[in-house]
Amino acid sequence: MALYLLRKGIVFESKDGSYRIISKAVQRQLFPQAIGYAEKYLRKILPDIEDEKNPYLLLDVGILLYRLSRLDEARLGEAKKLLFKSGRLFLNSFDIPASRRCFFLFYSIAKRKSDRMNRIKGLKNIALGYKRIRDFDRAREYYRKALKLSGGDKAVEGGIYNDLGVVDFEAGKIKSALSNYQLALKMLSGSGKQEIILLNNIGNIHLEKGEIDKAESLFRKALEIARDISHLQFESILLLNLAYARLTRGDFDDAVRIARESATISRAKPGGEPYYAEAVLVMTEAYLSLGEFALSHKALDEASEITARLGGRLKLLELRERLLLSAYTSKKLDGTDEMLAFSRLFPEKESVKLLVAYYIYSLAVEKISPDSVPDSVVEKIKELYRIKRVNNREYGLVVLLSALRLFPTAREQAISLYQEGRLHPTDDVLYQKVMERLESLDGMKKGVSNLGKFGSEQFITSSDKAVHELLDIILAINSEHSLDALFSRILDGVIRVARTERALLFIREGEDFPLVAARGEGGRSIPLDTVRWSHSIVDKIRRTGESVLAENALEDEQFSVAASVIDLKLRTVLAVPVRFGSKLLGIIYTDSRAEVGRFTDEDMRVLEALSQQVGVAIQNTSYISELESEREALRTTFGQLERLDFVGESDAIKSVLERVSVIAPTDFTVLITGETGVGKELLARIIHANSRRKDKPFVIINCAAIPETLLESELFGYEKGAFTGATTSKPGLFELADAGTLFMDEIGDMPLAIQAKLLRAIEDKSVQRLGGRSPVKVDVRIIAATNRDLEALCKDGGFRQDLFFRLSGIRVEIPPLRERPEDIPLLVERFVKRFAQEIDKEIIGISPLVIKQLKSLPWNGNVRELENLVREMVLFSEGKLITMDDIPGEWTRSTGSEEAPIAANLEEMKSLKRRYCDEVEKKSIEAVLKRCGWNVTRAAELFGINRVRLHSLIKKYGLKRNK
Repeated sequence: MALYLLRKGIVFESKDGSYRIISKAVQRQLFPQAIGYAEKYLRKILPDIEDEKNPYLLLDVGILLYRLSRLDEARLGEAKKLLFKSGRLFLNSFDIPASRRCFFLFYSIAKRKSDRMNRIKGLKNIALGYKRIRDFDRAREYYRKALKLSGGDKAVEGGIYNDLGVVDFEAGKIKSALSNYQLALKMLSGSGKQEIILLNNIGNIHLEKGEIDKAESLFRKALEIARDISHLQFESILLLNLAYARLTRGDFDDAVRIARESATISRAKPGGEPYYAEAVLVMTEAYLSLGEFALSHKALDEASEITARLGGRLKLLELRERLLLSAYTSKKLDGTDEMLAFSRLFPEKESVKLLVAYYIYSLAVEKISPDSVPDSVVEKIKELYRIKRVNNREYGLVVLLSALRLFPTAREQAISLYQEGRLHPTDDVLYQKVMERLESLDGMKKGVSNLGKFGSEQFITSSDKAVHELLDIILAINSEHSLDALFSRILDGVIRVARTERALLFIREGEDFPLVAARGEGGRSIPLDTVRWSHSIVDKIRRTGESVLAENALEDEQFSVAASVIDLKLRTVLAVPVRFGSKLLGIIYTDSRAEVGRFTDEDMRVLEALSQQVGVAIQNTSYISELESEREALRTTFGQLERLDFVGESDAIKSVLERVSVIAPTDFTVLITGETGVGKELLARIIHANSRRKDKPFVIINCAAIPETLLESELFGYEKGAFTGATTSKPGLFELADAGTLFMDEIGDMPLAIQAKLLRAIEDKSVQRLGGRSPVKVDVRIIAATNRDLEALCKDGGFRQDLFFRLSGIRVEIPPLRERPEDIPLLVERFVKRFAQEIDKEIIGISPLVIKQLKSLPWNGNVRELENLVREMVLFSEGKLITMDDIPGEWTRSTGSEEAPIAANLEEMKSLKRRYCDEVEKKSIEAVLKRCGWNVTRAAELFGINRVRLHSLIKKYGLKRNK
């Protein structure tokens, strides 16, 4: 009943309002009854909360528990549990901003409880949310934050490196993905499930790169482990991947056999339907490639039924389209009618409607009769323009494909949506890419139409299929953003349209044209070190920039004497230049040893038309790669600049920064002092960033966080066998910081025994590893920091005086925040902006009353304490303006008599009135209790209220008797 009332928003046991009012009242501590109402409410709702699936309800109850935890710490555990559950539900329903709010709250609780593992858990889920919306940079940022908290735990680090690998793989950064996966595999070797996942992921990368042997080897190794631990789901997935590898290799019969084995396992396992459907799809594609249309159609029907039940998959449409095109070519089906019927399986999926429209369009293009496309299909394409929420991929596809019929409209729509800012997150890069695609397609249409000028009506009719294939290939190559994948697509397309045995691609590097890719039939990648070709023919194109067709290379006067032509026994060679404008970018080359006259003038014209688009695609992909690299570099630079932005306009901070500007360019040792939370590490980073060492390592060690037994080895390193467990040699932080800066935080907590060795290292500019026989020279700048009085420690014998003098030649003291309140507005503004951006929340401003209140507080935790408070205010704020209602109750106590503040609006005036009333009430009750010697009964009588009410007020204001 309680759940029902809450969902309906009906007032629950409170004439003052609903649950939300109770929760807000608890936060603000506005009236004692609120806590009573909340406790009553929770007693009824919590027994049923385990089965609750409404994420909004879980979030609300989690927030209430969080607010109550200020009075009862035990509530934090319950709050954390509900916030995590609601966050996952939001994540699964793709409400990423709501999930981020949950996980930021979850992280805040974990941080408050010093729970490192749950802090990591929160950060990883925030990163996962960013990955799902393809904001890969932010995803990496939060995974790296999680990595910093790993504390050297190899299992945790390995899991995070795997996550980073997945992000890079989805972002198209294949090399980086492979590096992260391999690093994770070293850490997680022998871990069972984790090792299987990594072997599978690395295998998929090799499959993507066309390295099928490596991929299969990894899949089989993972399969052995899956069978050893009796994990049927992994076994079915790995068999599925092996089947894909066989399919890619062209071993279609083997692909069917392995896919059927995977399907058998998936079918018998509860929840295995998606993998069963995938296995059937592999069989469908294999049958299709074998020309077994009846078997392919039968398998696809079975997959269709499962896939429709599971919500639909686009792969199914791709195979259906291939089946229909092949069958249509064989005059076995009317593709248009069949496709229209199939589209009704997915009435709710706009992306499916889009592909259906395209595939029907493809069938029409097969006949070289775009005007024959049904009006209903054209209307569907136009309708897709009007969808308000089309993701970037779909939008790019809509524009690209619709351009074949609606080029002017497509161009206008691209410009319009770009100007409206609807191309986030790939913004400029996507816009440029889309426009270049449209221009490419326009040029391609002209190129295809020009083919007719070279021959008779007979030529146009016989090349119908070649033209369609050319269109299909150009669409495919223009969808690639990775050069390696693009090269493979190009050569597969050449083999397809030229019906040849192999194709090679040479790309210009300065004056040379090295071989960069080689492919064989069936999508087979050929190792470059095994490839031989006619150097004379390639050299001719490099010199003349003109296509070469040698119908009988062994008899051709130009090439018959060439050693490569004779050795390779080449019969026919066709090679065309790849250009972008007037610039020669590369050469497409294919040959045949099987027959004379294998290639014709028609083949050369088709490849020349294709090569025009290849040039554009290569240039565009290179531009995109460069832009992404530049944007990554800029983003990193801007991120550093923001982190290094030491906010402050007070004279005290200006004085500190002026001093730093003089110190930074030197190599002098620096000692930074100041209370906890003032920003000592940030200032050290500024010094490093403005020094000649800025491009070298900046290494950090917290001397208080590492046990004495480990501190020496961390600083100076150790040799193999130096102690039990030292199975390899390891450099210390001094060596890692060589040529850079070593920041030693909390230097005052360093044990005396280590201080002596540190002094020697600084004076000698060398270190000796544990177990080492000779010193290692290092060039390191030392920046030390402490919140302790080192001079007093020296007098008490807790710190070496000679080390103190060595470190304190140049000192910088950062004043506490309470001594520079004028910096608080700038800091608050910066924090609000950052945290609002992190959780996608719109905050338009901060009330002057809030700033006034914050400036009046003592800030014992300095900037770090202010940062934590602002994070909480942003998380819990319910409006676009941060007001006094968003400050937790314990932060709103008056610090003394002062001029009465002026409210910005009626709501703030009411809030202000309540606050002053609270202050008067608190002081009055405290005075009565003292007068009565803390006899609650007598105090209640004297104050004119009952004992229960007085106990509630004592609890509300946190009043305690001084002993």
